[in-house]
Amino acid sequence: MTDRLAHNGISKFDLTFAFSEDPGEGGLTAGIEYATALFDAATVEAFAGRLTRLLEAVVADPRPPLRAYDLLSTDERVRLAEWGEGARLSADLPAAGLPQLFAAQVAAHPDAVAVSGDGEPLSYRELDLLSAELAAA
Repeated sequence: MTDRLAHNGISKFDLTFAFSEDPGEGGLTAGIEYATALFDAATVEAFAGRLTRLLEAVVADPRPPLRAYDLLSTDERVRLAEWGEGARLSADLPAAGLPQLFAAQVAAHPDAVAVSGDGEPLSYRELDLLSAELAAA
């Protein structure tokens, strides 16, 4: 399968895969058109790689169900394992929910800046009062 990524800045759909038979080489030619506002080239190249691995595996052995084929590259599998390690580390995070964590911040640092934006910054105390007023409305 020959794959090519093409974009001219305009895409009719978010992501389009087009396939055609390549009579000269007896295989498939595939093209991918994508909306650059939604996808970057590296992401689309990763999609193309997974699709290529899937098609090659199906051609080599079409008997297994689709879910049995491995689509990830070695690099992707390593990165996924690393992310899994991060998930195990997150077990050390407090069991309290966001409201409890926010209340603890209000109690510990009432005058510290909680949020800032275009207007005046708000302290944790001020943000707590405003959020209570909003919740009561």
